[in-house]
Amino acid sequence: MKNKVVITGLGLTTPMGIGVANSWKKATSGRTYIRKIKSIPTETLRTKLAGEITGLNFQDYFPDIRPDRMDRSTLLALVSAQEALKDAGLDSHRDRGNTGVMVGTCFSTVQTRESTYLRLAVTEEGMSPLLFLKSMDNAAAGEIAIRFGLKGINQTIFTACSASTMALGEAYRLIREGYADRILVGGTESPITRFTIRGWEKLHLISDTASPNEISSPFSLNRNGLILGEGSGFLVLESEKVANARNSKIYGSIIGFGTNCDGIHLATPDSDSQSRAILAALKEAKIKKESIRYINLHGTGTKMNDKVETDAIKKVWGPTATQIPMSATKSQIGHTMGACGAIETVLTLLMMQKKELLPTVQFSPGDPDCDLDYIPDHSRKIQELDYAMKVSFGFGGSNAVLILKNA
Repeated sequence: MKNKVVITGLGLTTPMGIGVANSWKKATSGRTYIRKIKSIPTETLRTKLAGEITGLNFQDYFPDIRPDRMDRSTLLALVSAQEALKDAGLDSHRDRGNTGVMVGTCFSTVQTRESTYLRLAVTEEGMSPLLFLKSMDNAAAGEIAIRFGLKGINQTIFTACSASTMALGEAYRLIREGYADRILVGGTESPITRFTIRGWEKLHLISDTASPNEISSPFSLNRNGLILGEGSGFLVLESEKVANARNSKIYGSIIGFGTNCDGIHLATPDSDSQSRAILAALKEAKIKKESIRYINLHGTGTKMNDKVETDAIKKVWGPTATQIPMSATKSQIGHTMGACGAIETVLTLLMMQKKELLPTVQFSPGDPDCDLDYIPDHSRKIQELDYAMKVSFGFGGSNAVLILKNA
C-alpha cells in the first residue's frame, strides 16, 4: 500500500520578503518587486533589473555563522529551510534525525566561483582555502543537513529551471514508496552576477527593460525576455502516517507527478512533451483534468517559451483551457531559476489555503498566441480550490509537473 504524501512545513525567502507571511502579504499587492540592480555594477550590462532580496542580515538568523564562509545561495537556503522545519514543528535534532534533504538548483554557488575566478585573474592569492567547500554544487544540501541534524537521504538535483519541482516530485515518490518518512525539499538560487547576466544577454533571452514601471510580464504582448531573481523556498514532505503520529498540521498533499524530456533541443521547448508530462501527472493523481481549477505557470517572459507553454495547456484542455485561471509568479520576483518551482509551489499552497489567486502583474493583453486567463494585475478571490497544478520546464528539455490537493 502506497503512502499518502503530505506537506507540513513551508519556508520562503524572496524579493517580496523574508518568511512566508511577509512574502504572501506582498504577493497579494499586485505589485512587482523587480528593481534596479544594486548588488553589482551594471554600467557595462544591457540588463539593469532583477529581483533582489534586500534587508537580510544572515546573522540575525544564525549568529554563529560567518557569512563569508558560505555562498549566498547556501545562506538563502538555510534561512528558508529553518522556517520550514520550525513551521512543521520539527524543533530539535531528536525530532529531525530521520529527515532527508533534497535541493534543486541551477547555477548553484555561482557567486563564489565567479568572484574567485576574477581574483585568480589578478593573483593566485585570491583563492580561499574554503573555495571547494563553499562552491560545491551540493553545499546547500550539506550545510542544511549539518545545521539541522538531518541524517536521511541527501541529494541535489540539477535540471535547470525545473530543478526544485523535480526535487519535490522525486521526494514525493520516495516517501510514497516507503523509502523515506520525511524529506525537507526545496530550491535556492542567487544568480545575479555579471557572468550569468552576460550569458543570458548572449542568448538574447533576458529583458533589457530599463525601468521597473516598464516591465511587460510573462504572456504579455510586449514581453521581451526573462528577468533574473534570487530566492529560496522549502517544504517539509512527510508520509501522512508520520505526520498524523505527531499531530502535525497539514497544508495539502502531492498526489501526482509527471516528468519527461523533450529530447529535441537544449534551449527550444516542445509543447507535445510538456503536454505529455501534464497528462502523466493527472494520470498518477487519478483525477480528471476538469478538476484542476488553477495552474501556476512556468512563465519565463520569453516570446517562444510562453507561447509553447500556452500551446501545451491547450493540447491538454482544448477549448476549455480558457476557463482555467492561471498566473505567472515570476512577474513579481523574476526568474529564480532552479529555485522557482519550490517558491511557486509554496505560493500555490498558500493560494489554496487562503482562497485567493495571485496575479500576473503588469500584464498587457493582445498576444494572439497567449490568450488564456492569466489573472491580470490583481489577485482573485475564489470560493474553493481543491486541486491545483504547478508546471516547470527547464533547459535541456526537462519537464516537471506536480498536482497538489488542498488539505
